[in-house]
Amino acid sequence: MRFLKLIRHAYFWLNTLRYFFLGYFKRNRISFSSKFRGNSYLSHTTIGKYNYVGPNCILNDVVTQNYCSIAPNVQIGGMEHDYRQPSTSTFIHRNVDDKKVYIADDVWIGAGAIIRRGVRIGRGAVIGAGAIVLKDVDAYTIVVGNPAKFMKKRFAPPQEKALEKSDWWNHPPKVAQDILDQIIQNN
Repeated sequence: MRFLKLIRHAYFWLNTLRYFFLGYFKRNRISFSSKFRGNSYLSHTTIGKYNYVGPNCILNDVVTQNYCSIAPNVQIGGMEHDYRQPSTSTFIHRNVDDKKVYIADDVWIGAGAIIRRGVRIGRGAVIGAGAIVLKDVDAYTIVVGNPAKFMKKRFAPPQEKALEKSDWWNHPPKVAQDILDQIIQNN
C-alpha cells in the first residue's frame, strides 16, 4: 500500500515537472507546488501555489491564484469568434483579444465547466459541473447551469469576513489548515 502511494506521488511530481518545464515554451508560469493530471493544455497561463488541474483541461490566458481545484474536462478562455464580422474565420478576421480570465484563491470549478474569456471569478466561488460562465462570479458564491446563474452564498457574512481577514490562502497547507480550524471553532 505504501509502495502504491509512493508511485502515485512520483507520478504527480513527474507530471508537474512536465508542465513546469514545457510551460516555458507556451509562455506559462506554473508554481512547482501545483499538481496536474493527464492531457491538459495550457497557453499563456499563470498557475499559483497548491492548485490542482484535472485531466483533459484547456486553459488559455488564465491567471489563477492559490488553492484552486479544477476538475476534468474544463475549458477556460480561448479564442472567440466575432459573428458580426463578414467572416468568422481566424485567417480572415484577426481580432486579437488579450482578455484574461482571473480566478481568485480557493475556487472550485466542476467537471465540464466552460468559462468565457475575460471573466473574473471571486475568492471561494464554486462553479458547478457543466456550467457555462459568461459573466463575473462574486466571491463565496455558487453558480450552476447554462448560462451559469447564482444558486446561493457559501457562507454567512460573518464567516466571509473572518475568512477574508485570515488571509489563509497565502500560507502553506499546514498553517492554512490551522487558520481554517480556528475560524471553524470561532463560528
